[in-house]
Amino acid sequence: GSELLARVHLPLLGGRTELAGGVIEGRERNALQGAVAHTQPLASFAEARLDAAVNEPADESAVLMVEGLRSRVGGALTVTAGRAYGRAGAELKRWSSREGGGELASGGAGTLEIGVREHRADTEISLRLYGSHQRNELPVTPDPAIAALAPGVTLLPEELSMLGIGASAAGVRLGPARLLAD
Repeated sequence: GSELLARVHLPLLGGRTELAGGVIEGRERNALQGAVAHTQPLASFAEARLDAAVNEPADESAVLMVEGLRSRVGGALTVTAGRAYGRAGAELKRWSSREGGGELASGGAGTLEIGVREHRADTEISLRLYGSHQRNELPVTPDPAIAALAPGVTLLPEELSMLGIGASAAGVRLGPARLLAD
């Protein structure tokens, strides 16, 4: 299905607030979609972010991309010291069927990221180490529409841990364009 979404960014309460809303088209029914996020500086070296979303497209697996919607609530705390930074976050999620709205799964995740940022002219380069752990709970009786679409396929793992390294460059000028590479 297709998606129609409007976003607005507002300076509120000394921080940045993002609001989004729209409609996701389904085969049998359309779903209203909404999200809110607020990033608040706490000190010159720390900021907090709280966010929530209802009925956003789920992208955790191929079956969920086709048949799932995700609702979530979470937050993160970022602390900086010179060029170094650290971020810890947590999130609760619930997945539902696009068509019937029935619950497909629920879960929670925690993340930790540490890294270094360097600014060169208009470019920001970052190197980071990232780790996360997620636990999911699947219903005893799977949604019939999902079971028919992907028989024998598990929507989500019961547990998933990841560890990775990454690098990115933002604001690289290439003629009239500015690029982002991650």
